Amino acid sequence: TAFSVDWVNSLPQGLEIIQCGFNKLTTLPGEIARFVQLQEFFAAGNQISAWPPALCNLAALTELEINGNEL
Repeated sequence: TAFSVDWVNSLPQGLEIIQCGFNKLTTLPGEIARFVQLQEFFAAGNQISAWPPALCNLAALTELEINGNEL
């Protein structure tokens, strides 16, 4: 399962928290990087095997939970 890019693009621009843990996700779209105010990202317990380089630019991110994946 993958995050739908259309779904990500439909979310409000000022999003500060994304909680998508335990959803059998295998990939994350780089489009998540558009949430420049994102402070917390929870994606534990999925099947994610690669971290999109664009997400390394989330300067406001203070809490990241990605344990239990295939990284």
